Amino acid sequence: MSTRRSGPGDALTASQMRVLQYLRYGLSNAAIARRMFIQPGTVKNHISEIMSKLDVDNRVLVVLAAMEAGILPCPCSERLAADEQAVAS
Repeated sequence: MSTRRSGPGDALTASQMRVLQYLRYGLSNAAIARRMFIQPGTVKNHISEIMSKLDVDNRVLVVLAAMEAGILPCPCSERLAADEQAVAS
């Protein structure tokens, strides 16, 4: 039986995860709201909850903390893996 450790991302709701994905690409609250068919104020609330759960105080740190925690993949590591694979070929 494997025991799974809980992490910061486990506490995020599905909607918060979607907002986090959009934050990764630098979208504004209004742009996120349009894509999710919700109000900008709801996006703001989701971001506030995410910041609280990840213990950070701005949008940039949300994305960095999520990458550090493994909630979001780090684009640098994706690029590094591709480069390493190309070198190995």
